[in-house]
Amino acid sequence: MEVSFNEMMAILFLGIGSIMDIKRRKISIWLFIIFGIVGICIQIWQYHDRIPQLSVCLLPGLVLLGVSKGTREALGYGDSLAVLVLGIYVGLWETTEIVIGGLLLSAVWAGILMIFLKRGKQAEFPFLPFLFLGMAGKIIGG
Repeated sequence: MEVSFNEMMAILFLGIGSIMDIKRRKISIWLFIIFGIVGICIQIWQYHDRIPQLSVCLLPGLVLLGVSKGTREALGYGDSLAVLVLGIYVGLWETTEIVIGGLLLSAVWAGILMIFLKRGKQAEFPFLPFLFLGMAGKIIGG
């Protein structure tokens, strides 16, 4: 199992963001700014000949920002911004896989909350830890 520098940066970003999301239900804008700028600089340095492709990597995050706006933040803007930054590091398809994994894991957690803990379907919980687990699963599973 070989982990790239970009994957290490992505897991670090999601790990720090998950801790913030769990503790405060908010993610510092500085986390997005710092990791976003560093990610863009890394992409320019590594792939200076393919910069237009960077915009394609932002699509999952942009779609989720639209979902956040359309659902009046049922999916928070912070979660969507996290996917936007994640796309900078791991690209379009890996980001899509990680988001799908995170959604599946969060659906299982929502089921547990509803069935065993008797929470209603409007119960809120942080999403970044599920993205973190999706990313970890992607790294471990290859």
